[in-house]
Amino acid sequence: MSPVVIDASVGVEIVTDTIRGRRLSALMPVDAVGWVPQHFSVEVAGVIRHRTVVTRTLSAAAALTALDGSNAGICFRPSCRRFSHPPGSSDTR
Repeated sequence: MSPVVIDASVGVEIVTDTIRGRRLSALMPVDAVGWVPQHFSVEVAGVIRHRTVVTRTLSAAAALTALDGSNAGICFRPSCRRFSHPPGSSDTR
């Protein structure tokens, strides 16, 4: 098992299946387990919404595909570990 911390910006690239997202996915070890912040899904969905509604750089069909999980890869696997920090905590262990 290789833990890999995934930022929401990387998650967006992976689930929207961009060239950058495919390259990033290829860099991950085969046995990678994603570690994401507890609010990861909300951040990813917010960026997808922005790209679809505001900037119109993502089609509605592509947004639905990204959100339904078919491109989710490591980001939304059941094995993906979510972590949170207690309010006021700066401990990142």
